Amino acid sequence: MWGLADNPLYLHVLATVTKIPVSAPRAGNMMCTGAALLAQCAAEERPLSVILESGVAGSNVSVYNPISELVGYYEQKYKVYSCMVTEQIKYREMMHEGLQ
Repeated sequence: MWGLADNPLYLHVLATVTKIPVSAPRAGNMMCTGAALLAQCAAEERPLSVILESGVAGSNVSVYNPISELVGYYEQKYKVYSCMVTEQIKYREMMHEGLQ
């Protein structure tokens, strides 16, 4: 395992929450791949965008599209989370007032 890019559930949730498709490499260790791409960029004195456009890194990716049926669900979850954060701030202030 090399991180969250290997977790399809996380990638589907990320795509749905942000409402944009998420691309993830199918390669094993993308840190090494990224380092190799940067080294190639430095050695050839070409911008990284040119190297990426040539298909070196983007040829083997999975695309996770937002799940439209779940967008509303995650929006509601965020509203609940926001309310919880607001309430937590109030509780913290109440506790500090009582200690002063």
